[in-house]
Amino acid sequence: MKRKRSRRARLVASACFWAVLALGISFDRAAAFEDMEVPAFVANVKKPEDYPGQGGIWMGRDRHVRVDGMGGMEITEHLIARVFDPGWAERNFAPYSRLYWAYPTRGAVDRARVWKSSAEFRDVPMSSIVDRPAPIAHGLASLDYLRECAIDFGALEPGDVVEVRLKWAIPFHVRIPDLRFCADVFGAAEPIVEQQLRIEGPSTLRMNAEVFGPAPLRRAYPKDGSYWEVFLAGNLPAMQGTFVETPNARFVEAGDSTVAGMTRVVVTSAGNWGFVSSVLAPAWKEAGAYRSPVMDQWVAGVLAESKSDLEKARALARLVKEKVRPLEVPHVHTGILPLPPAAIVADGRATPRDRSLLLATLLQMAGVAATPVAARTSRGPWDPDVPCLLELDRSLVRVSLSGGGYAWFDLHEEASDTPPTLGLPFDPSAEGFDRVKLLPIPVIEE
Repeated sequence: MKRKRSRRARLVASACFWAVLALGISFDRAAAFEDMEVPAFVANVKKPEDYPGQGGIWMGRDRHVRVDGMGGMEITEHLIARVFDPGWAERNFAPYSRLYWAYPTRGAVDRARVWKSSAEFRDVPMSSIVDRPAPIAHGLASLDYLRECAIDFGALEPGDVVEVRLKWAIPFHVRIPDLRFCADVFGAAEPIVEQQLRIEGPSTLRMNAEVFGPAPLRRAYPKDGSYWEVFLAGNLPAMQGTFVETPNARFVEAGDSTVAGMTRVVVTSAGNWGFVSSVLAPAWKEAGAYRSPVMDQWVAGVLAESKSDLEKARALARLVKEKVRPLEVPHVHTGILPLPPAAIVADGRATPRDRSLLLATLLQMAGVAATPVAARTSRGPWDPDVPCLLELDRSLVRVSLSGGGYAWFDLHEEASDTPPTLGLPFDPSAEGFDRVKLLPIPVIEE
């Protein structure tokens, strides 16, 4: 299939972005990479010698987050990459794969295309696009909602340009009303020519955005009861790190030191951490109510041998680590709410977040007060006053000892390079949610 376009139109479209970056010209309301603009990206030829050691580059990355009138989010990702090395292309696009949690998120591939030139392209056949249960969830009933969207672009040649456009819908969720988060990091393992993040929605549902690291170009557009906010950057160098992508977030795994030099944009609808806790703590309590006879047996065995609260906590923590093996997938891929303890006990595998809820539930069954806590260990700048759950990357359990004081437990298999310092408790019995703050966390020796 071929489409022709005038050379003048291509050059005009290509020049717009560079004028913004090089000259500091104020830009009007930014749009996605529209159909008419994509050929300009293709025509903007980049040579391998300009990017030594790189198998390919991102010509453009765009994330558009739109909040609808009900509080749900519609997210469009538009990605354009140029291939230098077929080996790099095979690793990244044969297939291009994304995990997502299909409750309540829904995803669709809006476009998967390979451009041979600015006037010639081929669309990936539907037979090469699949939405299937995630392979890592095979045999795990608790992860029925974990899906993989995979696009096989086939064999690619040097100079080919890959275009992907994904659409995600995250509708209003009655269990987490008025709680929305999204985040993006500017950068990738390969150089990026242009990257932008756009936030749009009704003014009454406006989300607050904070920037950490080098500041991108930023512009807000309030108009007629709605608002737009645009973040734009270009000529980003390749960055080291393990990048994790979900429908509403893209970030670097905790512990990667290079995150300190990256631009991060964090967006939240919450005004304070108390509101986050007030919404999520009851959902955690509800999930913890799903128990099983096996859990009763574990608790009975521990009570028969352990006397003090600390002994019970240590014994149950050992049981959880022994009986429920760690699941090697970031918990952000398994939804915002924890999975029921009975389900993960039956599966025998779970993320540290869900293992933490299991331990807290077992302790409560044993008569010991325990609270799951979401903590932060990621490196790089952040603001503890910005209440975004995506900023908290590690799951802990705080045990209240009857003799006074607390014991802390970390069910992650690997120690954190940076110890957690602050954490958000999910305690539905707490009073005055407007006063809930991040807790200071001592050194954990368990």
